[in-house]
Amino acid sequence: MEKKKAIQDSLYLKHEKRISVKRLGELLIDWGIIDRIQMKKALEVQKSLARTRKQDEAILFGEILVELGLAKDKDITMALATQYHLPYFPLKSYVINPEAVQMVPGEVAKKHLLIPLDKFDNCLTVAMSNPLNSKAIDEIKALTRCSIQLLISTSSEIKNAISLFYSN
Repeated sequence: MEKKKAIQDSLYLKHEKRISVKRLGELLIDWGIIDRIQMKKALEVQKSLARTRKQDEAILFGEILVELGLAKDKDITMALATQYHLPYFPLKSYVINPEAVQMVPGEVAKKHLLIPLDKFDNCLTVAMSNPLNSKAIDEIKALTRCSIQLLISTSSEIKNAISLFYSN
């Protein structure tokens, strides 16, 4: 048990968030959302898509599960929140600060599927659907010159917020 804890404590993302030892598919299996056959099918689709897309285009396993109808957007978000020890943040329950939104151009928000929520001192709170997107985090840090507090929300909630705040 102590060895497993030591392994968990030693794993870090580039932006210093601890990650779970379990992969997304394994978490979803443990929770009864998908089974091993469905996971294998989604992995095959992911490999197939990887051959047809540009090298720098992410082919996210969770998005494939949602597109195949095997999982819901919220299931994927909750599993990612668990995996990366990030708080899940339902956007519909929060009043987004328009001044924070203005700090990040709409093209950047759309490209990385994120929405700035608030700013306090030199810290910008941002909701994302993909907490692994270190390029997005680095780009926002460079644009805003702020430290980033990362929260995770569903893709659909973020898309709704983007369309609301970046409608022009």
